[in-house]
Amino acid sequence: SSLRTEIAGIQLQNPIGLAAGFDKNFDVLPSLASLGFGYVTGGTITQTARTGNPRPRVMRYQRDESLVNAYGFPNKGVGHAIEKLRRSASQTAAPIVASISGVTIDEIVACHRGIEPYASAVEVNISSPNTEGLKVFHDTNVLADLLDEINAERRRPLFVKLPLSMSAVPLAQTCADRGVDALTVANTQPIEDSRLAVGHGGLSGRRIFHAMLMMVRRVREAIGNSIAINAVGGISNGEDAFKDRLAQFLKAQFAVDHGPAVDVHIVLHLGEHRRVGGEFDRRRGVGAKARPAPGGETDQVRPSRD
Repeated sequence: SSLRTEIAGIQLQNPIGLAAGFDKNFDVLPSLASLGFGYVTGGTITQTARTGNPRPRVMRYQRDESLVNAYGFPNKGVGHAIEKLRRSASQTAAPIVASISGVTIDEIVACHRGIEPYASAVEVNISSPNTEGLKVFHDTNVLADLLDEINAERRRPLFVKLPLSMSAVPLAQTCADRGVDALTVANTQPIEDSRLAVGHGGLSGRRIFHAMLMMVRRVREAIGNSIAINAVGGISNGEDAFKDRLAQFLKAQFAVDHGPAVDVHIVLHLGEHRRVGGEFDRRRGVGAKARPAPGGETDQVRPSRD
């Protein structure tokens, strides 16, 4: 109970959440929630089904406990996700966040309209480096138009997933101005890798941990404490949640995204920290997304400047 918190008014049993990308089609969310997550995110889904980018489209950097993916949103479409949620939402032991995306305003609005009634919150992914055409929403005017369209209809909390680059700061300011409830900071780091069929992808895992910390700090400094931050990138154990700059943000309204392999360990570590007197703001949370792999020392990656 000491780890209970909330994000955007959604009550969480603990601040560790499952990030988008693990269950792309909302097929097994109830089972994932039973692992002890504070919330689970399904998707990313689009209005219609997509096959994604050609294979090979994922490579693991074992030494760096990181991987690069170039999936490009393979999914069965919003209709499939809605049907899955209709059947399973009431059986899921944690709040559900639906991650959606698209390359036009109309596409994203239609996806949001369809999925929102079945989710606790909707996260709009405008930052995947693996989807052609998505970067149009890095124009603050286009992003504002998108948010205005969604706001005209929405009834539940809205999250926006930002890029791991300096462009996230003006985008975050636009989101705050348009009443977005939470920001997910940040998506994967764009990187070139000739082994991938498309030649480039998005880096996640330990190598982006310090870049994520830096980006969270920049965004928090820009927007103040008026909006929640959902930290994503490179945290793979409970100790990470209290080291370096991240410890400063435990009072700065976070919730956490993480892969299922280390969820229980982080929850136990946070609980022990709280039990022995560590400070944890129960109204807020903290966290990250990672895909652990055996490895050693890592190179630090800084946010890109686009």
